[in-house]
Amino acid sequence: MRRKNNWKTKLLTPAIITGIVLTLGAGSASARTLSSICSTNNTRSCTPELILRTSKSYINNNGVDSFYDLFVYERTCDSGEFGFEPFTGYIDLSIRQYDPGVPGQSSYNKTLSNAPWSSPIAVNDVYVTGGRIRYTVPSTYGRIAALMKARPSNYSLSWSDELQINRKTTWELKPINNFWPTGTSGQRTYSGDNFLANKTFATEIGNRSPSHFHSIWKILGLGYPSFTADAVMYFVKNKQRYGYIIPGLPDSWLHSSCSGSNPSGCTESVWKSGLGNALFWIDKNASIGNNPAGERWLVANHGEVYSMPSGTWSHENYMQSASPLCSNGDSGHCPTTFSDPYQCGSTDVPDVRNYILAPEYVGKGWGIFMKVTRDNLSGTACAKNDYIWFVDADVMKDYNIGLDNRGRDIVQIRFVEAKEAILNGSSTASGHREDWFLDSNGGVIRIEDRMVGQEQYNGTGWKRRRYPAKKDPDIFHRDILECPHVSLTANSG
Repeated sequence: MRRKNNWKTKLLTPAIITGIVLTLGAGSASARTLSSICSTNNTRSCTPELILRTSKSYINNNGVDSFYDLFVYERTCDSGEFGFEPFTGYIDLSIRQYDPGVPGQSSYNKTLSNAPWSSPIAVNDVYVTGGRIRYTVPSTYGRIAALMKARPSNYSLSWSDELQINRKTTWELKPINNFWPTGTSGQRTYSGDNFLANKTFATEIGNRSPSHFHSIWKILGLGYPSFTADAVMYFVKNKQRYGYIIPGLPDSWLHSSCSGSNPSGCTESVWKSGLGNALFWIDKNASIGNNPAGERWLVANHGEVYSMPSGTWSHENYMQSASPLCSNGDSGHCPTTFSDPYQCGSTDVPDVRNYILAPEYVGKGWGIFMKVTRDNLSGTACAKNDYIWFVDADVMKDYNIGLDNRGRDIVQIRFVEAKEAILNGSSTASGHREDWFLDSNGGVIRIEDRMVGQEQYNGTGWKRRRYPAKKDPDIFHRDILECPHVSLTANSG
């Protein structure tokens, strides 16, 4: 006979129990050996774990009811594989609460480690199916901060790490706008390594006003929401095959179309040399769900690809950046663009959409996993439905990866974008994991990328060394990538 839940607090009200989840957890990091390309990457020991994430760290539902999803996933170790599966069954929750007051009060100066938390409140035998449970939060509930952890009710796994959920207070949460600024223009150069090809490269990342780019207006005229992009984050690389963004494209993605100032017969990637990605802060998802105002998400709405004119960057194929991206009215390579609208919903998590990058406020244990639809490159809206999109975040001071953050906080945001079949052990389904490290002083200081799926030979003598996801602990079982294929770090200044 199952035990009755004995939780009397008003923090959460169960509403819907359904769905799926994914997360990467928050554990200790170990140093990496990059020069060896980690040829034995899939031989490390495996530890089963229960993973708990929340879709919202901050609930600001003044006057309206709100909701959030708890995602429950299991790192499995069956038959020597590094599995990642949605949890189905009963879990026990342990919740501690604290009212931090308002800024200026003495209680507000407390931190997660020294706050006078309540004694743990036990919520036993909560049934989860498919890895997700949704809770409603009535608007009448007051201000509170909570730390929560979970374990299977049969004690088959240890307690998960704690996550943080705040209602009507941002106490001890990190404002992502300080880490991922969208209201400023500028650029920064990055020095990169492609460890598989033993090549170095340079990338420029910056923000520009949407009016600078060619086809933002096309996106906003396609029947998608009429909100305006806050900024366009652009990427320009000086080595097409080896540099970030999208390194190591297979030959089938290459074509000879260089002209003008480029040498005759040079090979130009379909991704050219530049990518613009429109960033939006949204609190209402238009046709896809509805969240209370004040619970905002930063999302990427579309990509726009550019063929660069000659400029100031030294480039092996003379595909160079000038200014650094073409603006509306430029000639030469500049008008060659395509747009890929991402305004598509999840197929299994109501009221959310794909390409969520981060919430406005991040706390311990924030993360979302969903099955998503996406557009075809031909422009057919939301036609593909076999992808997963995952994102979660950790806040850290020192994570043993050689970053000099001068004592400031760093937010690590992890993304997995892939075919859904990678979860089932497919040896051919492709995808990748990217880790972004953001400095509280404002900006990206490192990006690391590891690809998954079948190996692809690109005709230049090197392969993208890949394992199926269940054979590769870097995809779902490691909090920090031990063996990135590509790493780029911001230059000083």
